[in-house]
Amino acid sequence: MLDMLGGARGIERLHFELHQQTLTSHQIIEGWQAGSFQAVQTLNAWLALVSEPLTLMVNILGATRVVVAADCQRHPLIAALDQRVRESTLHKYPQPLVVPGKFVNQAGWSVPRF
Repeated sequence: MLDMLGGARGIERLHFELHQQTLTSHQIIEGWQAGSFQAVQTLNAWLALVSEPLTLMVNILGATRVVVAADCQRHPLIAALDQRVRESTLHKYPQPLVVPGKFVNQAGWSVPRF
């Protein structure tokens, strides 16, 4: 599921399914940041769908970091995802769990660091 919905194309597919609009992930994220109702609705659904499996991974495996691919426009979305995950974990983490990758070899959903 994370492969299908977790990335930019997943955000675009979800937005299309909810609103029958073809927008890029950048446009959806920009709309979310501007408070567009449809973009907010899409990304709230995306956050719920993606945060649940990540929370399970942290709770079951004890991961202390989940590295995800990101560009500058997506950092606020990653911060929102991190907040959702940390709100739902059994243990309270003072540092971010979901962090953007900094190098090409960290692209995509990465193996958790223990």
